[in-house]
Amino acid sequence: MFKSPEACRDFLDRLGRSASQTGLSVHAWTIMPNHFHLLVEVGEQPLQIAMHRLLTGFSNYYNRRFEHRGHVFMTRYKSILVQKDGYRLELIRYIHLNPLRAGLVGSLAELQNYPWSSHTEVMTGIRTDWYDPRRVLDAFSRSTGKARDAYRRFLEEGLDQAESEEYENGCFLIGRRGIVEETGARVDQRRYDFPGPVLGSRDFARSIASQIEGRHRTVRNRREMHEFVELVIEISVGLFGVNRAALHGGGRKGRISRARLVISRILEDAGLPRMDIARALHVTPSAVCLVLRRQPGDEDAAIEATIRDRIGMQSRA
Repeated sequence: MFKSPEACRDFLDRLGRSASQTGLSVHAWTIMPNHFHLLVEVGEQPLQIAMHRLLTGFSNYYNRRFEHRGHVFMTRYKSILVQKDGYRLELIRYIHLNPLRAGLVGSLAELQNYPWSSHTEVMTGIRTDWYDPRRVLDAFSRSTGKARDAYRRFLEEGLDQAESEEYENGCFLIGRRGIVEETGARVDQRRYDFPGPVLGSRDFARSIASQIEGRHRTVRNRREMHEFVELVIEISVGLFGVNRAALHGGGRKGRISRARLVISRILEDAGLPRMDIARALHVTPSAVCLVLRRQPGDEDAAIEATIRDRIGMQSRA
């Protein structure tokens, strides 16, 4: 998808605008030929709003510029909750070493000439308006020269470490009963309430699990499932300003379609099979699958967050 320098520049421009508009702080980034890596700190607005603006805007540009049809990003972005102290630098190293490990550059010295990574800004001092390399350098020294030397040694140490070990060290999944012992690479994440792994210490993972516990609704039996579905639909039709009959009427445009998307996302996160979601909405299972391929707009993402808050459900990362 990043088939030209123009496409890479457009993506970065949109990332900068999205970060400025949502209060997102970017700690590291790397663009690869068919994917990208970001390390960000959420600001005033949820991550999903920032990512929606970035990915939807870039997809529209890409389709127009390259006369492409269909999805540019085939799946939803993968998000990992990271403990800031200690593990942040591990992830920065993982992100910055990607071009070297993929063979896009031949050596660590050549890596600083790779134009589509924040590593280049850290090592050369060339800056964009929205990225500050001091976020990385200050972790090593207040002196720029000493910081770059220490950072370079830190990357060299990472070259001797297997990529999977570096990425999965301290990686936990949060499930309905607390921490899941297996790492994210070996667990079907759809079985669990939390939408991605947690990178950090066991105490950090436990603290996240305790925050989620009690807030994320789990449907335990058919009666509770029915009550839960009715509650989600009742709140949704009220906030979207549609009536129940219209929701079941098969319409595909406007508020009806938007309401179906939000309802489907919430019910799926609660553990309902798509077959049951289809029955609740009086549509086919294939229609639910098509609906869930979309991402909500900014207004709908805010409505979804309101619904989740009212029913005590954890927001998506």
